[in-house]
Amino acid sequence: MITLEYNALDSYGDFQIIAKSVDRPILPTLRKRELTIPGRHGVYDFGDNTYDNRIIPVSIKYVGTTFNDLRLRARDIAAWLSQTSYKELIFSDEPDKYYLAKIYDPVGLETFFRLGKAIVKFECQPHALYVVTSGEDIYLDDGIPLDSDILLDSGDDYIISL
Repeated sequence: MITLEYNALDSYGDFQIIAKSVDRPILPTLRKRELTIPGRHGVYDFGDNTYDNRIIPVSIKYVGTTFNDLRLRARDIAAWLSQTSYKELIFSDEPDKYYLAKIYDPVGLETFFRLGKAIVKFECQPHALYVVTSGEDIYLDDGIPLDSDILLDSGDDYIISL
């Protein structure tokens, strides 16, 4: 069992949801930029090495005392998941990383007797990011504090996919 934190709320602590990561690929999908030329073998690859968003499906389950209780909890869960901008998504088995995630697909919350379940598809930016707790000092390679007044190259050559 894993839990997840989304939009600063904990799935188990705030909603008593247990979750299971259905598929969490290590690398995002590399975006193809290819051109097929008639009469030529293979393709011409423009290969700018950019990545597509990654989809992380998560199976969630929750228990209610009555059918009405399940429907009320489903509405609370829907309100929690319904966001208009990307929010931090943190899994309990990787608490030092987060994804910027948003849900575009509808979430069909099924109810059966006293059990509710659904598959939630989080659409995430391609790269996982590190969680930095307040007060934690981050240093560059040469021991220079990250918050120092130096100019840094912000090119994409330094992005590492987690």
